[in-house]
Amino acid sequence: MTQIISRMFATDDQAAKASAELKQRSYQHVFRFSAPAEGAAAIDELVAGMTKVFSPVSEAKIYAEKIAKGSHLVAVHAPFSGGHRAMWVLDSYDPIDAGVPTSTS
Repeated sequence: MTQIISRMFATDDQAAKASAELKQRSYQHVFRFSAPAEGAAAIDELVAGMTKVFSPVSEAKIYAEKIAKGSHLVAVHAPFSGGHRAMWVLDSYDPIDAGVPTSTS
């Protein structure tokens, strides 16, 4: 069983380093999303890409709006046993608020 863990970053450098460290630690499904070319069509493509790999449309739209303003998103499919390590790696690169409400259940 896997879990999807994602974090938003203010800079491409932070996202690149977090992504690289996850890959170095043998996480095989690591995805990085950065601002596409200008325009609504590009944002729609970004949303489509995110929904294919990890996110419901409602969350993908929130992520895409922040990415369009210059933020960068990293998501990883982590095995249940490696979830805490993946969170630790992502959190060590100073993530910012993604703007997606978290579940309280």
